[in-house]
Amino acid sequence: MNKVISYLLILLLIVTSYQSIFVEVSFLDEFILVAIILAFIINCFITKEKLLKKTLLNKAIIFTLLLYIGSTLITLCINQYETSAYLAEIFNNIKPLIILLLFVNLQISQEDIKKLMNSFLIINIPSLIFLLIDFIRFYILNIRFYQGFQQRYGLIRLEGLSGHPIQMGYILMLIIVWIHYNYKRTNISRLILCLLVIMQFLTFARLPFVFTLGYFAFYYCKAINSKLIKAMGVCIAAIVTTILITILINNFFNVGLNYFENEAENTIRLYSLSKAGEIIKDNGFFGVGIGRFGDRASVLYNSDIYYKYSFRTDMIKFAFDKPGSMFESHLAKQIIETGIIGTLLFYGVFLILIINSKGSSGKKNPIFLLKYLTLVILLNSIFNPIYTIPLYLITCLLSSTEDNQTSYIKSRKDTNLSYVF
Repeated sequence: MNKVISYLLILLLIVTSYQSIFVEVSFLDEFILVAIILAFIINCFITKEKLLKKTLLNKAIIFTLLLYIGSTLITLCINQYETSAYLAEIFNNIKPLIILLLFVNLQISQEDIKKLMNSFLIINIPSLIFLLIDFIRFYILNIRFYQGFQQRYGLIRLEGLSGHPIQMGYILMLIIVWIHYNYKRTNISRLILCLLVIMQFLTFARLPFVFTLGYFAFYYCKAINSKLIKAMGVCIAAIVTTILITILINNFFNVGLNYFENEAENTIRLYSLSKAGEIIKDNGFFGVGIGRFGDRASVLYNSDIYYKYSFRTDMIKFAFDKPGSMFESHLAKQIIETGIIGTLLFYGVFLILIINSKGSSGKKNPIFLLKYLTLVILLNSIFNPIYTIPLYLITCLLSSTEDNQTSYIKSRKDTNLSYVF
């Protein structure tokens, strides 16, 4: 890998790990996009290859992306709403997919991937030191100085130098997963992992902690290779999915809204999911249109969705004051704005990554981690924006490995698969 590209990628890892120090959150997306475009152009110039590699993986992603854009244009024509609202938000909707596509075309070697992941671990050592200091003074020395720190359940939430407990939770998840997967099992490494898991728990970032436990379950189920355990896993996943769909359609979340009033983010997550179940009944296939829900454009251009479906005014105000995806749940936003068709196409890009990595998860191969982290992104998007940094960036980085391009989906000449769909 070219040194300039590696420096750009390391810079991205530094900025996303310490985003509260280096860059405003509202500018972070643009910074990442510009950096990866530069890396992409430099890579094309050095290798003297075409901009996009002629692999079926690329074709499948591009084809799905174009279908997604086409479905949003159909929605725009059907609903005949303000075009400016659509134009203001369409790029934000497809930006994560464009970044993923650019990363896939970098085709970084497995050895360079390992170097970059080790760099990510080293980069976060200062943050881990601060995290350890906070852990000692708050939970061992019992120093009750909470000013400037977030709390949950009456306890301090550790965040290190990341800027937010959920960011620290995901950074710790990635570090724990990488150390466990890539390094030899020794007493010291086990002790470090236990300490990291405890500190991750004390961020009180619930999803990252659950996904860390899920990784260990996934890893050891794979190692055991038991058909019974795999069958149980499939059954549990099917039951959880059924419950989520039932809750979404029947607006069950409305029952517990008052319970979550003391946590605004939880309230708005549940509220948006409940409203998604209500709105999809009237706009099931194509949705209400990009720019009409869950972003500032929808408020600036006076989207009638909020009034038609009787959204609470305090929810709209809270949403307008938040940068990025205002109603937290990316799944709810996709269902409401793009309907069933758009949602399937958007998430289809990530399913392509999982399908493509079939049969390539050998020992210490980053493809195994790519499959799991892609699954984490999909599950995380039920309650959070899909573009959760640094989780999304690391997953994109793993997708750029050469093994991913040459695993299951190779090219039309080298495979019996003509297209993914």
